[in-house]
Amino acid sequence: MITNYSLKAFTIVLTILITAVTSYSDPKVINDLFLLKDDKSLITTRLQSVLKDGTVFELNRSALKDLYEKRDYEIELSVPYEFDIPITFNLSRFDILSENSELVMRSATGNQIIPWGNMTVSYTGNLNDSGDSFVILNFSEEGVNGLISTQNGNYIISNFNDNDGTGIENICVVYKETDLIAEDPRICGTDFPPSENEIEEMRKNIIAQLNDFSTPQLRVANIAFEADYSTYTAFGGSTQAITNYATAIFSAASALLMKDLNIKLKISYFRIWSTPDPYVGPDLLSVLYQIRDEWVANQGSVQRALVHCISNRSPNIGGGAFYNAVCSNSTAYSFVNIRNQFAQLPAYSRDVFFVAHEIGHNLGPNHTHWCSWVGGPIDTCFAPEGGCYNGPLKPRAGTIMSYCHTNGSINFLLGYGQQPGALIRSNAESRSCFTNSAKNIDVGYPNGMESLRKGYTIQIYWGTSLSSGNVNLQYSTDNGAGWNTIADNIPVTQRYLNWTIPNVPLTSQAKVRILNSANSSEGDTCDAAFSITNYLNPYSITLGIEGFRNGATQVPDTVRLKFRNYTAPFAIVDSSTVYLSTSGNVSAGFSNSVGGYYLIQVLHRNALETWSSNVVNFTSSGTAIYDFTSSQSRAYGNNQILTSGIWCFYSGDIDRNGLIDLDDVISVYNDAANFTTGYVSTDLTGNETVDLNDILFTFNNSNNFITKIIP
Repeated sequence: MITNYSLKAFTIVLTILITAVTSYSDPKVINDLFLLKDDKSLITTRLQSVLKDGTVFELNRSALKDLYEKRDYEIELSVPYEFDIPITFNLSRFDILSENSELVMRSATGNQIIPWGNMTVSYTGNLNDSGDSFVILNFSEEGVNGLISTQNGNYIISNFNDNDGTGIENICVVYKETDLIAEDPRICGTDFPPSENEIEEMRKNIIAQLNDFSTPQLRVANIAFEADYSTYTAFGGSTQAITNYATAIFSAASALLMKDLNIKLKISYFRIWSTPDPYVGPDLLSVLYQIRDEWVANQGSVQRALVHCISNRSPNIGGGAFYNAVCSNSTAYSFVNIRNQFAQLPAYSRDVFFVAHEIGHNLGPNHTHWCSWVGGPIDTCFAPEGGCYNGPLKPRAGTIMSYCHTNGSINFLLGYGQQPGALIRSNAESRSCFTNSAKNIDVGYPNGMESLRKGYTIQIYWGTSLSSGNVNLQYSTDNGAGWNTIADNIPVTQRYLNWTIPNVPLTSQAKVRILNSANSSEGDTCDAAFSITNYLNPYSITLGIEGFRNGATQVPDTVRLKFRNYTAPFAIVDSSTVYLSTSGNVSAGFSNSVGGYYLIQVLHRNALETWSSNVVNFTSSGTAIYDFTSSQSRAYGNNQILTSGIWCFYSGDIDRNGLIDLDDVISVYNDAANFTTGYVSTDLTGNETVDLNDILFTFNNSNNFITKIIP
């Protein structure tokens, strides 16, 4: 079960969480995803009812998009922290969708298979090889979420949800779980308790497992996942948002099992109800039985080790599960009432705990305060089930199957604990829905859901148990109907090959396979299709923002770039939000066109909209370069001002209506009078404080009747 549970202070150490794949080349380095915000007004004002303290970051959307689209196999992620000391994550991708997994929409007319879309990509790893911790980070269109667990407790990374429409976006918050103020009233319910004979057999299996010191093989099982109608409506009918959040939760639960017990659960079937579902029971056990009845009656053809359903109904309904039921189509069911968010802060770690807890019941164990464990209750954080103890409750840091969140804490680093873990491992080894993961050749990357650009060179990775021989590599653009040669007779032990994405028709049905050169029946194909997108048209644009210019450097921020046709009505070809560095440079690219001549439109939170005066030739063969700062005439209508020796965009268009006027002056004056701080549009100098300098910029430009000049 899950309610509000605490954790101790965060220490800057992260996981070595070994996935089942070896790394073969240098990881991609990402150092511009997060921008540290010194201001904490977001927490002290808008999150004060749910959070006591935290650290605020701004997300670079361009870097985020690149990350979740390319889905690189390994990344090295730097995160700025206090005193400008970066924290470096060494991460490997953690995939939880099985080969040929299906996403199904359950409408009023029945089940219909739909495309997965641009899915969350999950990574596990460590901080500079520091161990004794657990970490998982998830990246998607919605942003970033994840958790780190150390011996001192849990640390959460969450998106800030802009639910009140005041315009703050691209913000995430990092906080200690103990700093959450919000209560969580959810409870857990279970059924089908074991008989005396089953308890005795369970104890024997636990003892045998604890005395087995052999190295366990990775055991894998496919599960079915479901989101009910209340979840569909809570996420505004967005299947992408549902699957992204659900897979982010489940990836953490699966990663915990893999780290702790060398067991991996994958989703092979995911169903979303877009029409009212039959789960209408008044309490959690009624809902649990209704889920079982629906799946037994109508989903018998779906192969699965268990079914897990997420809901978003009454906050007092937590979750339910049948004990020790894995691999049984009649009893292997569990559900969780996810909270998704407290006000504007997602409750990611609490939902992870709840999902891991209820699936844990399906896999075997009862709660840790159960009297029938070998030697009695494992802990007494909660009144023991079975009446074997009536003494005082003893708070402690608990495992996933405990209720220690009620008076102590849950620490993900402790996993499932010895006896519950031994029971889960015993079931995974003995039950038929689990299999060994033992391929002689195993495709690592690309493995499905990636978005790869024509003309880019990537490395294809594979794992192997072969000590000699060669492999042939092939690609398909039609989901495996036909195959084309990438390379033949590559040494199998090389385990990677550089591949330049060819100039083929755009497709979302691309695959890669690797075959034994001496035996083509032996090999592996990527688990799912990936996309081949158009050539990237790279660009390097330099610009200055008047108020943000500080001598030779620029205060870093984000700007919105739009690339437009150079003839009326100047249609938008592509656009992106990009990170403006301290040098004033933006280096990125766009791909909605194969190339051509376009005008550049630049938007900023408080600078005047500005266009390029010249058309720019964007091609995939070279980087398009445009420097607004070199001359006033580089802006359309010469609409720039000389600042610190370079030409800059005018600052002060607070309401972004194309002119700097009295309304803008009043907005800045009022915020200065109220000593406003933080990432706000009235801060024209980027120093997180609204003061006299900001008023002067706005007043001077208003007094000079500065307006936008566009074609």
